[in-house]
Amino acid sequence: MDGIWPAAVFRLDMPPTAADRRLARPLDRMERQGNEFRERLRAGFLAEAARQENRIYIVDADRPPETVQDEIRRIAKSYLATQARTDNPRLLTDTNSHNPYTARFHAHGILASNAALNWTARSHA
Repeated sequence: MDGIWPAAVFRLDMPPTAADRRLARPLDRMERQGNEFRERLRAGFLAEAARQENRIYIVDADRPPETVQDEIRRIAKSYLATQARTDNPRLLTDTNSHNPYTARFHAHGILASNAALNWTARSHA
């Protein structure tokens, strides 16, 4: 990605068996690899998150969507407040918005907003 990385990543985590219970569709090619494969894949993601704990946030997704969404909002709000206090030049507040969760990450051109956070509840209900 030409040296461009997201400033913050939310890893929505749950055991494969719990994820299977939520699926309302046939398993895809990766999901059909079986639980042992999926557990190894999950372990790899969690290990990477442990190496980058200030950038990758693990969110327990094996809870009601509203609870997951609330946790993402809490982490995002804390992250954005921390970045604002450190005068991070990558962080520019969107002055056209009255939404405290809206901020532009200037260096990466990423927009984090209520709409993105609401995706959690709509997509995983």
